[in-house]
Amino acid sequence: MAEDNSWADEVDAAEQTPVPEAVSAAPARPDTGGGVKLYIGNLSWETQTEDLLENFNMIAEVQDAEVVMERDTGRSRGFGFVTVADMETAQH
Repeated sequence: MAEDNSWADEVDAAEQTPVPEAVSAAPARPDTGGGVKLYIGNLSWETQTEDLLENFNMIAEVQDAEVVMERDTGRSRGFGFVTVADMETAQH
């Protein structure tokens, strides 16, 4: 029986181009101008706020973006937040 390794190409491609995944959405605080705040996990340690903003602006108009950094080291904690205008945009 021949072994099916078609999944291997997908794994290799995923490892080369890590894609953060939005795992939750919630209304943003009123003092931020409204919108929907998305939690973005699985970010590379090298990802900066500017990178997050630039990449998400390719698919939706972003109101705000932030990569959460460690206070002591200044290194990314591997997650961040992106705020978009409304729930419809967030689900796109």
